[in-house]
Amino acid sequence: MCYIKKNFISFIFFLFLLVIWHPSLASASVLNNIAGNATEITINQQITDSIAYKGDCDWFKIQVNETSSLIHNLTNNSGGLYYEIYDSSLNLLKRNNTTGPGSATFSYKVGPGEYYIKISESGFPSINYQISNISLTVSIRNQDPYENNDVAGRAYAITPGQQINGIGIEATNDADWFKIQVNETSSLISNLTNNSGGLYYEIYDSSLNLLKRNTT
Repeated sequence: MCYIKKNFISFIFFLFLLVIWHPSLASASVLNNIAGNATEITINQQITDSIAYKGDCDWFKIQVNETSSLIHNLTNNSGGLYYEIYDSSLNLLKRNNTTGPGSATFSYKVGPGEYYIKISESGFPSINYQISNISLTVSIRNQDPYENNDVAGRAYAITPGQQINGIGIEATNDADWFKIQVNETSSLISNLTNNSGGLYYEIYDSSLNLLKRNTT
């Protein structure tokens, strides 16, 4: 009995030393390093985070009330990060990675529901745990007036000569489909104006065979 009691006291003393020498290890179990303990955040809320030790990760969850694009603005002062988005069943939807200190913006279009965000160390380059500081804001961008035309089956009908304004590519997984009826053999002349980034502009027949791909 005495031997067991002495062992128990030694074990308590050992834990006490861990708390003093390695506070990050002692606190890891009560932080958001698993999905079940994810920190709930709201749209446009700015949060501060850090990667405190090797193997550390941080989970957040956010509620989205309507189909929209989540815009993730991330600032990181040390090392490379994985930034992952999961659905409510913890299926991985998108993995992004940063290649070092700086700012990055990620986007992903989602429907209504609860989503999880996981931030972890990629190792390329390594993180200085003593100074790690991460800032995150998640905002939303509403859909353009022609949604929900993300797939061919929901293509927005247009007519020859009609001008379509305000088409938006709201996220990396966004696409916009349109359909047009042609009554006689002729040439389709498409005039496209774009204010940001590169685009694919593709033409398909009624069986969805790709006829032509253009790149801006």
